[in-house]
Amino acid sequence: NMSNAITKSDNIYFADVALKAGWEKLEPFLKMIGFDERIPFDLRVSKPGYLNSDNYENMQLLAATGYGQGELIISPLQMACIFSSLANNGDVMTPRLVRATRRMEGTDYAVVDEYSESVWKENIISDHALSTIVPMLRRVVEEGSGRKIHINGLTICGKTGTAEIAQGGTYSDGNYILSFMGFAPADEPQYACIVIVDSPAGGGNSEIASTIFSEIMGNIMNYYQ
Repeated sequence: NMSNAITKSDNIYFADVALKAGWEKLEPFLKMIGFDERIPFDLRVSKPGYLNSDNYENMQLLAATGYGQGELIISPLQMACIFSSLANNGDVMTPRLVRATRRMEGTDYAVVDEYSESVWKENIISDHALSTIVPMLRRVVEEGSGRKIHINGLTICGKTGTAEIAQGGTYSDGNYILSFMGFAPADEPQYACIVIVDSPAGGGNSEIASTIFSEIMGNIMNYYQ
């Protein structure tokens, strides 16, 4: 089932879902959540993508897209923002590099510009889907592929990722991009973080990214609490 597939990071399950849905359902969803446009940001970021137009009949590619490989490309920033919609009632927020800019006036700091929160993509996930998926992401950390994350007194929702690296049209043997995305606290989310580890010496062990996430999020919570 889906809960076990997310908890244990089961690629076969999501490949099967993609094949049953087909491009005619998967592609509109990818466009709706922003996989065909660059997220607005203070600095230029790369534009994501999901498919070469010549490959619509490639069922192997469709299956790989279902679990995040194939021809999917996206910046870590945009991926983190889309994932954070799970913590923002289904909305993808517009990322900001700074909350405000200030200048010295005598002994005080005067506000030059202050940026309010804004939504980039609204309601990309239904309330029913949120109530179903978020507990699964909590289970990932409690008993699944992210169970190595331990931050005292903090509950976390998150997901591991292990992507093979393509070279010369084929996947490179033993070469991976590892990731972990998560937000905390699970019940009242305040902070989100994504960790990407490119071609680690430890191969496809997702615990590498999870361990780094745990340290970063622990420091964030200690600083702001």
